[in-house]
Amino acid sequence: MNTREILLLTVLFLFTSVVKSQILEVKPAPDGITAATVIDNYINAIGGKEKISKITSVSTWAKASIQGNEIIITTHAALPNKFYMEMGTPDMTFQTQVFNGEKGYMMAMGNKTEITGERLEQLKFDATLFNEMKYQELGAVAELLGVAKADNADVYVIKVTPKSGLVFFDYYDIKTGFKVMSETRIESPEGKFTMITKYSDYKALKGVYFPYKVVQEIAAQTIESTITLIQLNKVKDKTFEIQ
Repeated sequence: MNTREILLLTVLFLFTSVVKSQILEVKPAPDGITAATVIDNYINAIGGKEKISKITSVSTWAKASIQGNEIIITTHAALPNKFYMEMGTPDMTFQTQVFNGEKGYMMAMGNKTEITGERLEQLKFDATLFNEMKYQELGAVAELLGVAKADNADVYVIKVTPKSGLVFFDYYDIKTGFKVMSETRIESPEGKFTMITKYSDYKALKGVYFPYKVVQEIAAQTIESTITLIQLNKVKDKTFEIQ
């Protein structure tokens, strides 16, 4: 699972304003560079297929600030595409999302909402661990748009179109191979908006690199998350049970 997706469904429920794209200009990529080579370089940069294939689940605990309030975000993702997210304070949980691979729901402020339609289809894609390795299997199309500047770094720009149709753009640092930013342009009944997610402070855990800092920009809000703990291959199946 990509960290871009940790708060995506939360954002769909909370924000509806427009943020301008960070990318000013996209230039042609050098000959021989394709979306596949960029993604392969990324997989190698974060540890390689052999090490990644040993990971069956990823659990993260993060601290973040939303509208001046400090919150704790706990996520669990497991093969093939199970997902759990809990957001709240040490004293109160105010949002939970659960997806068992087929069905999902969101619980917020005591109200339970089933996730259906395009959002459910997108969640099946987003909940897949390291889904960059499985675009073809998942029916997603990745297209290299070219080279651009993002926060003063030279990056490759890749447009990804999942089966759900919720297009997003990933930006990979040319020097390191790491993914440094994602941009999702969302159309909802409330309007159109863009969510920008930035990744940094990559650290290795059992030979696989994860970003320990994630900054999301939505409308006039900035959500800065710091990962305090990551555990691999620890989560139990009962975490994803839906009653």
